[in-house]
Amino acid sequence: IAFSDVTGSRIEKIWVRKIKSSGIYFSSSSDNNIISSNVITDGYGGGISINDSSNNLICANSIRDNPHYGGGIFISAGAGNLICNNRLDNNGSEGSIWLMGSNNNIISGNIVSNSAIRGIYIYRGANNLISNNTVQDTKDTTGSLGIWITANARNVSISNNLILNNAGRCIVVDSYTYNHTIIGNMIIDNGGTTTSQDAIYLGGGGHFIAGNYIYDSLPSPPSGTGYGINIPALWE
Repeated sequence: IAFSDVTGSRIEKIWVRKIKSSGIYFSSSSDNNIISSNVITDGYGGGISINDSSNNLICANSIRDNPHYGGGIFISAGAGNLICNNRLDNNGSEGSIWLMGSNNNIISGNIVSNSAIRGIYIYRGANNLISNNTVQDTKDTTGSLGIWITANARNVSISNNLILNNAGRCIVVDSYTYNHTIIGNMIIDNGGTTTSQDAIYLGGGGHFIAGNYIYDSLPSPPSGTGYGINIPALWE
């Protein structure tokens, strides 16, 4: 299902299965649309893709078993989109929810489970909010990431998320990313087989971190670092 330059439409209660490209695709200033209560499964190109479009509502969808590039929900060069209350299970390596070069979006109330490598992934962009999500059972034992902020992303707020039973690092903020807020997250029962499985890893600089609960996040075997909060160097 593909739309270009469409405004004010609604896609609801559609079942999309075994599609080679994205199950639902919006592009070219497709703004103010609603995508809700759909099931997208067994696709090759990902679940829902939004390109160069703003102020869309993507809520209450079930997106599962899309193992290839594109993952579950992908937004590129979008702004003001709301991704809420979706269930994403067993999706591909680039992130079950992936924002690239996108600003002022909200990711809230989603359940993200069994991702191949990354649960929620922010690549560039600014002023995005990640709140009240559950990210669990990210599978890759050598380098999985629950929430990953990278590539000059700025001013991301990560708050009140539950990160549970992941194989690798839980919240990762890379070098050359700045001014993020990490507050009130619960990080429980995580750890894989590599030597460095930190609950929170902070590169870059200018961050504010407070009130996070970290419990039982250790590498296996226990000879690795497994820091609760690892700050290797600020303002790299």
